[in-house]
Amino acid sequence: AGERAAAATLDPVSTPSSSDAVESVAPVMPDLSSIEAQQRLEREHVVSVYDEIAPHFSATRYKPWPLVDRFLKELPPGAFVLDAGCGNGKYIAHAPHVCFVGTDISRGLLTECTANCAPVSVELVHSDALGHPFRGAVFD
Repeated sequence: AGERAAAATLDPVSTPSSSDAVESVAPVMPDLSSIEAQQRLEREHVVSVYDEIAPHFSATRYKPWPLVDRFLKELPPGAFVLDAGCGNGKYIAHAPHVCFVGTDISRGLLTECTANCAPVSVELVHSDALGHPFRGAVFD
């Protein structure tokens, strides 16, 4: 009886309609028409997260994928390889016969890469994989 009384006291005028509920919770999409807006969004919602979780991310991503590992091991000694988005360097550390340049947009992951790749010689560059500073046809 108490449930019926409570239900009867609801004012149907103050109950939002289903279209009102959708309007009030629908996300507002930012204007991403400029490259600057896209980069800002990536910094705020991707880069900052990877910077924050870099130590944990690195501790849980240490085993290379078998196909990538095999590809790198089949490269000749001294091959010059770009690892764009190198993260914690898990591939660099497993292919010491290769000369690597690693890039990542996360400074936190580059720090992890430095620690994980020692004593392998690697050049690291803080760079977005879509806008790296290297000319074409430089890497094997």
